Amino acid sequence: VWRGKTVYAKIIDGWIVVSQSPELARLYVAKPGLSERLKKRLGERGFAVLCDGEIGVWAGPQALADIRNAGQKVAAQMQDAAPTSNAKDISKSDSTTNVNAQSPALAASDRVSKLMQGLTDGVFSVDVDPLGVLIRSYAVLDPASELGKSARGGAQLGADPVKDPAKNIGNEIGGATMNRLPRGRFVVAVAADMEGLGGTQAFIDLAAQLPGGEQIPAWIEQNKNIASAIQFAIYPSKLGVVGGGILNDAAMWIATADSAKAKSVMEQWILSLSGEIDGQKREATWEKDRVLKSGMTTDAYAIKDIALPKNAQPVRKSNPMERIARSLIYGPKGQNGFVKTFPDGLYVTFSQRPDVMEKSANCATSANALESDAVLTALRGWMMPKPDALAFVGVGSLLNVVRQAANAFPMGIMEIPDAPPDLEPIAFGLSVNGGHIETSTMVPTNVIGVVVTAYADRKDAQQEDQQEDQQEDQQE
Repeated sequence: VWRGKTVYAKIIDGWIVVSQSPELARLYVAKPGLSERLKKRLGERGFAVLCDGEIGVWAGPQALADIRNAGQKVAAQMQDAAPTSNAKDISKSDSTTNVNAQSPALAASDRVSKLMQGLTDGVFSVDVDPLGVLIRSYAVLDPASELGKSARGGAQLGADPVKDPAKNIGNEIGGATMNRLPRGRFVVAVAADMEGLGGTQAFIDLAAQLPGGEQIPAWIEQNKNIASAIQFAIYPSKLGVVGGGILNDAAMWIATADSAKAKSVMEQWILSLSGEIDGQKREATWEKDRVLKSGMTTDAYAIKDIALPKNAQPVRKSNPMERIARSLIYGPKGQNGFVKTFPDGLYVTFSQRPDVMEKSANCATSANALESDAVLTALRGWMMPKPDALAFVGVGSLLNVVRQAANAFPMGIMEIPDAPPDLEPIAFGLSVNGGHIETSTMVPTNVIGVVVTAYADRKDAQQEDQQEDQQEDQQE
């Protein structure tokens, strides 16, 4: 019995056939040709993902349809179970209003389910190695579906279209890189080759199919071809989470052929944020050509929210959780930063600390970048050859940030486990090509060890608490 259902098993030549149908399990006979059929459905790359790990799972159209239907049923059950009112005497009109209020959530679930109908085949595999656990997935999409159209991919940045117009196979240049992010300990680092992912238009097309995605700002559509690649990293702040915010040492690089236009678009967007919203006055400023102590020239921006009094009371009371979130992200000074252009792109920082911008700018003209980090280079060996997007999570630094936030704003969350700051990061890679999406996630063994140790410590603490409670009950 598995998950409340009876399943039937049969051993054939060292393999185990498992099915919910007794007839299928009993009559199943191994026949040649399954590999060829899967290769045809998945392609050589998808078939390799399926077979290369210790565990490989393939889901075809019927299995995926069953998963979608099960998800919709769960969503409907959760919606039905949601409380509608605490009043005992609910009128008919109130009930009607509640049903109508719930319908958008159900409609959103239906839209997501409809979008996922474009997925025709899915592969999931797990490869266990002494160095870590590699989790891979491969999705085959119907090219005529909305999901398939948004996952068409494109020629990678720096690719040679003569060698390979799709994914630049055989060329040493191409794919997501971190050559403009300063080398050093980080919380998270992300890079995306927008051209390889299919361009900004692919994201706009996909967002239009998702709930709320229709409201894409006009300036994004009007300038969708500006950015060819994006690199972003959050580094541990010298001031800590409370003193400077999570983004205090963060930096973003936007690769573009027209950096002056990209800066102009960013300036217009930030200045457009000024105005009054729900009793809050938002004041956005942009200062051009500020000269830093080092002599470097850069633009600076700042966004401030000011409560507007009305009869000595603010029109809109600020949400305490909103204040906490803003403080954690931006620090006590709020949203501000520098913007500096280069011939092939521009840097954006999220604080007006000169050393953050100077370190980023120096990275643009030297080899001291995350791309040359030996640990990241080794982890990239577990990814696909030239991913369109890359992400690394510095687990040690991340846990330290979470611990600082928890100590500053205690909310009764579980104890944060200890981890060395130089712990290997978790690596993630993504590739999009012609209606096929591949992902790779590498979790190093030392990271798994931290999780296992934290779980064991938590269990031991729970057992000690239970024993103490039992002793107190016995004494009473």
